[in-house]
Amino acid sequence: MTTPTARVQQTADATSGAALGNLDPAPPATLVIFGATGDLTRRLLVPALINMEREGLINPSSTVLGIGKDAGDDEMLRTSLETFSAGHFGEGDAQRGEAWKSLRPKLRYRAGDFTADQIYTEIAAEITGNAVFYLAVPPRFFGDIVEKLADHGLTTEADGAFRRIESGGAKLDHGSGGIVPLRAA
Repeated sequence: MTTPTARVQQTADATSGAALGNLDPAPPATLVIFGATGDLTRRLLVPALINMEREGLINPSSTVLGIGKDAGDDEMLRTSLETFSAGHFGEGDAQRGEAWKSLRPKLRYRAGDFTADQIYTEIAAEITGNAVFYLAVPPRFFGDIVEKLADHGLTTEADGAFRRIESGGAKLDHGSGGIVPLRAA
């Protein structure tokens, strides 16, 4: 029996390679994932990031900043995701392994309460250019997170940098502080 996790990986593998054509890497950016230690991140986002890395779609200067409630550091997040991936996806092909080796050092982690101001100060210190915010958290937290991002100036363009907020497939319908509601792409 094929598990849902395995089906996601098989689908990702089937759509990689030639189906993507000759796409250029995205501009350098920090991908901030709220809920980095959660199930959505482990089962869907990380495999997608590995496939994007394998296809050369992630800029070498990009980073992934995970935000979660679990205590830990960069290495905790890396090890946790690596252990989960090995147990659920197997070793995979050689290209996937090489992509993980390339992606792994780009992962950083900050523990904090995303309803409190402190974590947003830390996020602001980590972002030096473009940023994409992914909300892999229950929808009841979307409004708090979006408001805090706006309160800390993290949703405004600065020096041509872009900011984008994505959710785990749910529509963001909270548009305070000049934030434009977006749908997951």
